[in-house]
Amino acid sequence: MADKNLPSDIDLGVPARGPAGKDGKSPVRGQDYWTQADQDAIKQWIEDAILNGKW
Repeated sequence: MADKNLPSDIDLGVPARGPAGKDGKSPVRGQDYWTQADQDAIKQWIEDAILNGKW
């Protein structure tokens, strides 16, 4: 794999990618990625906690 900067890289000398999964190809939900449903649930929890005073 070429050592290219990803579009989300910030020029801090730290690439925006993590180590490969145990078998080198299987991403793990919640560790390597979030589904849209996960993102929506997290956003709702934050809005309830902060904006709606449930914290």
